[in-house]
Amino acid sequence: MTKNQPSISQRAREKLNKHKHKKGLVHCLEDYNRIYSEGLICVVTELHEEGVEVEEIAKELNRSPMEIIIALLHQSDNQKITKPFATRKRTV
Repeated sequence: MTKNQPSISQRAREKLNKHKHKKGLVHCLEDYNRIYSEGLICVVTELHEEGVEVEEIAKELNRSPMEIIIALLHQSDNQKITKPFATRKRTV
């Protein structure tokens, strides 16, 4: 952050004020199947840990890539995976 650049919290407040007239709710991920059998979760996790790409797992399991990402996010939240499936920008 440079000296003249506002902090993230200041920028977030400004953006929230800019969009405060928008009152509707957004149901995130409602178009995706978010129900998985325990067996399917295990398969997704194992394939991911073996290095198989999300798109390939999705194709093999007849699910959308987004549904595979949701499953991996669930597993990550429960500390069931070790291999990262998303990366963050490194700060210098």
